[in-house]
Amino acid sequence: MGLNPHAKIAGYYTETKIHPDDQETRHPAYGMLNYQKSNGKPDALLDFNRANDGVYTPASPAIAMPVYTYDVFNVTGEGTGGSFKATRGDLGFMRDARTETKDDDASLGLDLGFGNVVHGGAEFSYAHTPSTVGAWEVNNMAKDVFSFKENKENYQSVYFKNPGEKTIPDAVFQNAIGNDTLVRLKMSNTGSGTPLLLPNIIKYDDNKNNVGEKLLTAASVIKNNRDKRTQVINFLTAEEAERVGFDKNIYSYNPDESKIVFSACGDKSIEPINRYAGYRKSNHISEIDVLGTDGRKYVYGIPVYNTKQVDVTFNINNGDKNTSKSKYNPGIDDTTGNKHGRDWFMEQQQMPAYTHSYLLTALLSPNYVDLTGNGISEDDMGDGIKFNYSKFSNGYKWRTPVGDKVATYSEGLKTDDKDDKAHYVYGEREMWHLYSIESKNMVARFYVKNERKDGRQVQNQSGMLDNAWGMQRLDKICLYSKGDLLKLGDKAKPIKTVQFFQSYKLCKNTDGTTNSLLNEGKLTLDSIWFTYNNNVKKAKSKYVFYYPQDKTPIIIIMIMTGGAIINQPQAIIRVG
Repeated sequence: MGLNPHAKIAGYYTETKIHPDDQETRHPAYGMLNYQKSNGKPDALLDFNRANDGVYTPASPAIAMPVYTYDVFNVTGEGTGGSFKATRGDLGFMRDARTETKDDDASLGLDLGFGNVVHGGAEFSYAHTPSTVGAWEVNNMAKDVFSFKENKENYQSVYFKNPGEKTIPDAVFQNAIGNDTLVRLKMSNTGSGTPLLLPNIIKYDDNKNNVGEKLLTAASVIKNNRDKRTQVINFLTAEEAERVGFDKNIYSYNPDESKIVFSACGDKSIEPINRYAGYRKSNHISEIDVLGTDGRKYVYGIPVYNTKQVDVTFNINNGDKNTSKSKYNPGIDDTTGNKHGRDWFMEQQQMPAYTHSYLLTALLSPNYVDLTGNGISEDDMGDGIKFNYSKFSNGYKWRTPVGDKVATYSEGLKTDDKDDKAHYVYGEREMWHLYSIESKNMVARFYVKNERKDGRQVQNQSGMLDNAWGMQRLDKICLYSKGDLLKLGDKAKPIKTVQFFQSYKLCKNTDGTTNSLLNEGKLTLDSIWFTYNNNVKKAKSKYVFYYPQDKTPIIIIMIMTGGAIINQPQAIIRVG
């Protein structure tokens, strides 16, 4: 009689995690203006989208169409306006950054026995299945033809253009790429598993019949002739603007209220700022020039930077569905130490400094000539109006949403209480204000004060409000004769003064205000009055703004006549 007990042990374990070496990755990134700089950099990120993105299948034999994600610029100024965007002068191919995924699968089994007949067994299996995403490299004969090109001679790799402007397209370029016929790139060996992509286009008619084939070269996929434009828009990088820009430096005027500084006085209160230093990079756009159809030129020569931006998304266990906000613990929930939800998810994206606006610094007449190459000065020919600005040293810290330890709440699936997430964006930006406007004979000085109760900055990334600093309030505008300023200096009297009076009656209980408990809201213009040569009597005639519930402000001129105030409606301005 024998005893042969049997035992079997089997184990299964599955884990998905991000390797510590891959928790933070760095990639060079290029937008539409700099696609050509990604050549030879397989790990570079390109800024583009895909239309109808999906998986290629025999039932749906189509791949997604790449779409350039260009920036749209809005231009404003006296006598000009509109929008423009970047346009490429070549044809290139888009691709994802090279990314490798490493999957490791392992299993272990054990089988034991004892008694008259002893037997045993063990089983172990391991599979390593890496995958790679990136550009089509092997058997792609067209990649060199369709690589993005650098500027040369008359060829512009990228330029600005008004999208609504009607111009005649380049017929040579259009014919080279097949004009308006249906085309596709030629492929061979498609049934062998190793397809070959060729730089040939096959043309088709409306009935899908092959009507010809044409070889493309690197020279035929670029516009050798520049597009015709009625509004010419040029841009200079910081390195270029430092050499050939209208102003070689950026200038900041001291916002001291007791002084009136302008270009002719040579005051040391004018601080020069290098075009590229620190977060101002040499390849950043630093100046944009707009030449209108009437010959006037607008120079936007001060790039205003957002110096820091952090986007944070993380799992959270609580949130208010009514307000779409959630409280969280800074330094824990928004870090890799997050322990909420099913995934302990935390993602943080940091964006390097970028320009969000360009300030108008000069308006030039068609006959303007800068004789000395130093920007607008007294010795120039023609007319030039100069715009001067003050840069505040404090900057401005902003956050969305505003509130101490508050983030935007996203509920996710209603059937899953473990996928709730919170999100906030924190940033820091430069703060500039218009200091003065100069013509040949006059100077308009703008006075601002740090007295606003709304538009306050936050103290730090957690979102606590800073009651001591924020956006400035425009107090008054004084118009001076430049001759008086040269003769009398700071003692000169303004020819005309525009005084602004504001309250906080609109948009009550808005985030970012220091007076929300007082049921007050955003800064609201109540009235404007004018004085001439400091004559206070003229201040009695003022413009008063009323804001009915239908959001239509009404301007009333208050006229002083014999001790009585007469309300005389003059105009109605509709907002929105």
